[in-house]
Amino acid sequence: MAPKNMDDVQQSTAFRLTALAICVVVFLLACCPPALGQSCDLTCPPEGRELVPCGPAFDVCLDVRAEYLLWWTDAMDVPALVTTSPNGTARDQAGVLGQPNTAVLYGGTGLNGEAHSGGRFAVGGWFDACRTLGFELGYTFLEQDGAVYSANSQGDPILARPFVNADSGLQDSGLVAYPNVAEGSLTIDAATQFHTAEALLTKPLKEGCGGRMVMLLVYRYSLL
Repeated sequence: MAPKNMDDVQQSTAFRLTALAICVVVFLLACCPPALGQSCDLTCPPEGRELVPCGPAFDVCLDVRAEYLLWWTDAMDVPALVTTSPNGTARDQAGVLGQPNTAVLYGGTGLNGEAHSGGRFAVGGWFDACRTLGFELGYTFLEQDGAVYSANSQGDPILARPFVNADSGLQDSGLVAYPNVAEGSLTIDAATQFHTAEALLTKPLKEGCGGRMVMLLVYRYSLL
């Protein structure tokens, strides 16, 4: 069907030119011609993807991958972080773990042990058509997860932060709120995150139609 007007003709021509430019760029970036003076044994050629319709088939030396992740992580084991006691509890016993009336308001259990969404991305390829030296760059992450607890009191209820007294070796507590003595608030944010990036070089040592022996040189950075 012929274009209805001149604008359609210009848009169609622009589309073809853009497609041709993309094909040229992809060809220049992805084509991996043999190095000067280098010959390849094509008895068992690598399986390459063909770009269509940019011209004759050739081996693409650049591979891009993107993956969605759903990972379960182990929960963080945290001690008791906030305690309380009934009104009338002696000041030196309020919020102290091991006392009969002390209750844990937050902590003492695992945190952030549920499923986490994330992603993994990688770009890899070969420096030559014979695939004698390759590389891969990768990045993996999981969404940040957090457990937040917040409380404030003017003395009722009692709020305390339990700890082990280094001098006596016994359980103790720091009072955040206590009747007629202290009033205050506290916020606890327990966050987990996971990021890792890596770069590697791969060098095939022995290769045949049935298998391959490869040496890897890897640098990996992780943020947990």
